[in-house]
Amino acid sequence: MRNRRELRKENLRKKKFTPIHPEIRDISVAVGAVFHSDVEPKLSPDAILTIGEFPSWRGKNGGPNKFYALRIRGIPVLYLPFWNEMYGEIVLFRANRKVDFLFGRKDEREPFTFSEGEDHLPLRLYRNGAKKGWYFKPLFMRIEKKRNEFWFYELSVIWRGSEVIIDIDGSPEDNIPSFLLD
Repeated sequence: MRNRRELRKENLRKKKFTPIHPEIRDISVAVGAVFHSDVEPKLSPDAILTIGEFPSWRGKNGGPNKFYALRIRGIPVLYLPFWNEMYGEIVLFRANRKVDFLFGRKDEREPFTFSEGEDHLPLRLYRNGAKKGWYFKPLFMRIEKKRNEFWFYELSVIWRGSEVIIDIDGSPEDNIPSFLLD
């Protein structure tokens, strides 16, 4: 696909979990639009799929409903053409409990990780510009597969219109929050 504007139905993958990076196989990601249970989700006028074609999760007992983004083949973009959401959610899933993960942002004081017994970590995401001055602050990850062998990555997310762009790069240690280095 040469251009994102060449988006076609056949270029969308229906799987809701996506490997986060070709070199990081121990974690995957899903991105969803979250709606109040009494709000009818709406698609943008240029959407090429119906609501029923998106993977979804219905909340129980009046809980929120989620519709998950689909990956566009060949480019690192997720397709999420919804309107009227409360917020978006990026969810990280770990595939291997033998790998240790620590997460943090530069303005935080200490790291966080998956809750005890949980294999998913939800992070709130707003459409860029939806909340005045709000944007997804880069999330730094420390991955330890063996004792004293660490890899550091920086995760950035931009949600514009119907596209969610997830960018992950190896991060030099001088860019990592100090609490992830200890």
